[in-house]
Parts: sequence; C-alpha cells; structure tokens
Amino acid sequence: MEYQLKRLRRSGSIKIRVEADGQVGVTAPAYVPKLLIERFVKTNETWVKRQQARVRLHREVQPVFDWEQKVVSYLGRLYKIRIMNQESRIMVKPKEITVSPVTGLGKDAKKMLVTWLKREGEREIRERSASWARLMQVTPGPLRFRQQKSRWGSCSHKNHLSFNWRLIHFKPAVIDYVVIHELAHIQHHDHSLKFWQLVEQFDPSYQQQRTFLRKRQLSLLKS
Repeated sequence: MEYQLKRLRRSGSIKIRVEADGQVGVTAPAYVPKLLIERFVKTNETWVKRQQARVRLHREVQPVFDWEQKVVSYLGRLYKIRIMNQESRIMVKPKEITVSPVTGLGKDAKKMLVTWLKREGEREIRERSASWARLMQVTPGPLRFRQQKSRWGSCSHKNHLSFNWRLIHFKPAVIDYVVIHELAHIQHHDHSLKFWQLVEQFDPSYQQQRTFLRKRQLSLLKS
C-alpha cells in the first residue's frame, strides 16, 4: 500500500491518517526503523481501506466545496484548500489551491475563493458556449450566470441562456453537456426526440453526464 512518510523529531509514536483526497499519510519518530513502520501500516490496512471507501462516498454525495474539511473540486479534480499569508492571490497547484487574502483571515479567504470560482465558472462556460455555438451553428442570446437552486442551466423563449456557475466544480465533459443541452434548445424548445438526437449528435456520451448531474443534488452545493 502506498503512503507518504513524514519523520517527526518530537513524535512519540507512529500515526496513520487518510486525507480528504484518499491519500495515506504516516508520521513516525525519527528513530523508528522502516521495517516497524511497514508492519504498522500493514496491520492497519483494513482500517485504511475502510476510511478510503468513506472518502470516496463522501466525494460522491457531499458538497464539492467543503470549507470545514478544506477541500474544493475544480474542473472535476479535488484540491485541498490552503490559506497563506502572502500577497492577495489564488494559485492552483497539482494537489492544492492556495488562497492568500490580504487580511489572512479565514472568512476573507473563503469569500475570496468563492469570488474566484464564480469568475472561473463564467469564463469557462462563456468560452465553451462560444465554441459549441459555432459548431452547432446556433446563435444564443445573452448569457447569464446564477447560483440556481433548481437547475444547472436554462434557455428562455428568446434564447437567453442561464447557467449555474457552480458547474466549474465538475469535469469539462459535464460542463460541455450542459452547454450543448441549452444550445440545442435554441432549435428545439422542448425535450422531444429531435432535441435529444441533436444533443447526442454533439455529445454521444451525454447520458453519462446526465446521470452524473441527476445524482448531484443542487441542495448539497452550499459553501
């Protein structure tokens, strides 16, 4: 079993933990032989797998932005949230997103991160909407962005499109499906067979994305 080992000079015992992303971390005193650490990990393997299963379940049914656990999903990948006392900025690293509010306060870091996510969501959806509109040869009206409570997107009778900016939490394929879905409504303002045939033409795997979004309750998306 893979794990990350950290030696602590002042540690008095070996400890094992499962992170929010499912990775295993082990801390041990500097003097403990590697053989004993391996034996300790092996002894706790059943517990680790049980905790990893809980983490996977948590990621499937819980909010994709959990401030208490300091995790956030961005474009389908789960990141740890780390608050830094540096210049005001947000940086996306391989496994974490660092938030550096000027004040260094947690509440300001959260507000800063939500504002950034909203801006990223709008940018991502605008770019994908423009690209798919060209391919589908349709002309949408103005785009609006909201934190909708009942849907991921909508298309008015005037072809004005509205999107839930929280789509930024999900992988690009899911965002593309919602965009294609709403753009298809420009030609078919219903959910007729012709509508779904048009969606499938541009997103052959749309049913997978549709099932994913059905499982993802909007009521869970609270920050």
